[in-house]
Amino acid sequence: MTEIEDSKFSVAKLKLSFAGDDLGAKLASAVSADEDDSNSGCSEVAGGVREAPTRQELAIEGECLVRQGEYSEAVPLLEKAILMEEANDGLQSALWNLLGKALFALGNVESSAKCHAHDLAVSLQTADEESQARAYWNLAAMYREMGDLKKALICYEGYHILCEKLQGPKMLAKAHKNLGSIYLTLGRIAVTVEGTLDLHAHQHLVKALNHLHKYTDTLDEADEISLARAHENLGYCYELLRNFDRAIDHYQKCLKAAVASRHRLLEGQAFCYIGNCLKATVQPEKAIECYKRSLGIAIEQGEVLGEATVHCNLGATYEMLCSLDAALEHHNEVLYVHESTSMWSITYPALLSGERDRELTRTSFGTGQHC
Repeated sequence: MTEIEDSKFSVAKLKLSFAGDDLGAKLASAVSADEDDSNSGCSEVAGGVREAPTRQELAIEGECLVRQGEYSEAVPLLEKAILMEEANDGLQSALWNLLGKALFALGNVESSAKCHAHDLAVSLQTADEESQARAYWNLAAMYREMGDLKKALICYEGYHILCEKLQGPKMLAKAHKNLGSIYLTLGRIAVTVEGTLDLHAHQHLVKALNHLHKYTDTLDEADEISLARAHENLGYCYELLRNFDRAIDHYQKCLKAAVASRHRLLEGQAFCYIGNCLKATVQPEKAIECYKRSLGIAIEQGEVLGEATVHCNLGATYEMLCSLDAALEHHNEVLYVHESTSMWSITYPALLSGERDRELTRTSFGTGQHC
């Protein structure tokens, strides 16, 4: 789920437009329509004269509506408040932030991103570093939601720089977590596209490790789920770097934390991840043991797609052992799921690729990134 909350180079790289964009035209149109209705948004005062609400009053009412989840009603009030005066102050920053939240909740991610860009512009002019950090964070979340990872990365880096200046431990941990996640994603994409671990992918993954280790170091031992997810990501990063021993080490820590927290699905995922690494290092018998443990949990939890994924991996592993009858049995189970459900749009031959096995493990029986 996307979470909504002094770096000039970041703004320049993002090529943000803070005036004259589509949202500005929309706001101007909305205000014009309001002005045509002489009685709109006015309150009674002595003598029967109606007075228009102030910018502060509109802001308060808009904030209340956002908190209550009444986003459609909040948007026009916030838009009107923003255009009441060309102020670059804390209130204007808060108004853009609220409007961004409301538009995102209504599914308008692109317009929400523009609002958070305006929020960033205002907070840069007011030199409010806490507001800048918030705006960078929200803008990064919007770009990530839209699939623009490069711009999201720029914003997360801006957020990270401000967190170091503000010296907020929780904020800094959040920065490391998300930078690690996005560098891991960029590294995985590079590996998938190129088919090999080239220099570009390697650099992304090394940066991911740096941030993910720093994030993991901030976690409380009692926070077992967060620890499990952090070690899961570290394991995946080392797996992509072909350092399978380190990958197995982190997957085992993920498994330990999952067992301690009684998170059965994550436990099943961890067994499957370890099996993938053992299979990659040509230890098929040990891989099969892990896959069977994973399969049992998938069946127990009713994870049909996860069950099929493990059957696929088992089939490929039995092929390594030339146990063709056993391999066929497991591949038939994959076909059964493929034919009896609408959960897959991929073709059966693609399932037999080792890389596809690993990707399926993360897209069906849980994803490899949980940030």
